[in-house]
Amino acid sequence: MKNICAIVLTSFLLIFSFGQVQAAESEAELVAQMNALIELGRYQDAYALAQTGLFDYEGEANFDFAYGLAALESGRPDEATFAFERIAANNAGQQRVRLELARAYFLSQNYAAAETLFTEVLASNPTENVRANIQAFLQLIDQAQSTLKTSYPSAWG
Repeated sequence: MKNICAIVLTSFLLIFSFGQVQAAESEAELVAQMNALIELGRYQDAYALAQTGLFDYEGEANFDFAYGLAALESGRPDEATFAFERIAANNAGQQRVRLELARAYFLSQNYAAAETLFTEVLASNPTENVRANIQAFLQLIDQAQSTLKTSYPSAWG
């Protein structure tokens, strides 16, 4: 009886391990397909493909990054925000993630959060082209905030 239990347990562990390897490979394949679509500018298709794996792979950094980009570029900045926030929570030093999260905040009109992140990345001395893009976003944030301030008269007069 003891040998039978050991064989059953070993078989179960092998099957379970194999299932985990298969899942990781299909995540990698899904992410590769999503990234290929993103490279082609087919963001809506990448987003639709992401939906097929969302339940299984949400929370995996590579999936979340591709999903976030697809969501952001297909007009879903709030979904992108959640994906990028999940990555940023565990990988605070990844500048690209922080930049995409800042862009998602901007497109969601969360200007304060966008400005904070853009400013933090700017302080890390990024490359000149990244610096120029951040400066452009910061100017747009200033314009948007000043428009909001002048659009709503103060109740205090």
